[in-house]
Amino acid sequence: MKNHERLLFIAIACIILSACGGKDVVTYAEFRQIQPNMTLADAEKIVGHKGTLLEGQDIDGAIVPTLPGEKIYFWENKDKSNLNIALMYGHVINTAQTGLK
Repeated sequence: MKNHERLLFIAIACIILSACGGKDVVTYAEFRQIQPNMTLADAEKIVGHKGTLLEGQDIDGAIVPTLPGEKIYFWENKDKSNLNIALMYGHVINTAQTGLK
């Protein structure tokens, strides 16, 4: 590997690593912007990336209950603070957070 190729590789690796760490996945300010009747796409645009669908998943030993047409999405930071969004037929009906800063 030539010297300039090695420097380019290191620069790209640094950019990738800096993008992976540091910033929380979701903040309290972003949580406050998410309003009832928004779509999931609206919420994801505010947060900056997709959440995890919890529909029917086992979370800490409990199955996440959902109603027909309801979906629950989850974002979690490294410190375990998190955001939950409940949607009914594609629109936000409820939001909750734990420990967001």
